[in-house]
Amino acid sequence: MAKKLIISLFIVFFGITIIGISLAALAVIVTYPKLPPLNALTDYKPKIPLRIFSEDKVLIGEFWRRKTGICSHQSSSTHDD
Repeated sequence: MAKKLIISLFIVFFGITIIGISLAALAVIVTYPKLPPLNALTDYKPKIPLRIFSEDKVLIGEFWRRKTGICSHQSSSTHDD
């Protein structure tokens, strides 16, 4: 009796493990083609703003689609608790 219980629990555990590995593999297969190339993330170049100049070449304004900048981890603010 106990031997049958242990064998059935082992089969259930093995089945759940196989299902989990299959789901993880499916998630990787589905999402991997949609990921951007690595150099697009490491070599980030912000978009150039639209700059409006007057006739005498004085900057009147800059318009951005999104305002972003690149900063190092050390220059970002820290939280003091």
